[in-house]
Amino acid sequence: MKKLVIMLTPAAMLVLAASFAIAQESQTPAPVAVDTAKALSEWDKVYAVFSHPRCADCHVADERPRWSGAHYGGTRVHAFNVQRGRSSAT
Repeated sequence: MKKLVIMLTPAAMLVLAASFAIAQESQTPAPVAVDTAKALSEWDKVYAVFSHPRCADCHVADERPRWSGAHYGGTRVHAFNVQRGRSSAT
């Protein structure tokens, strides 16, 4: 009897889990309301950060980030041989 219970327990768990998964798949997600004006104002905040020289000077088209600003005496290549590494996307 004990062996039968041990063998049937995983089968019962599988049946219950499958029925729960099917019930979840049949539910339709609630639609999301988008406030375009709020989204654009939030984007302006993000853009202000990414376009700031401290960020934009490091994310350049070539492999060498830049230092810029009055305290650096203009724009120049970053010291200490800082170079872009391999992209994780490749």
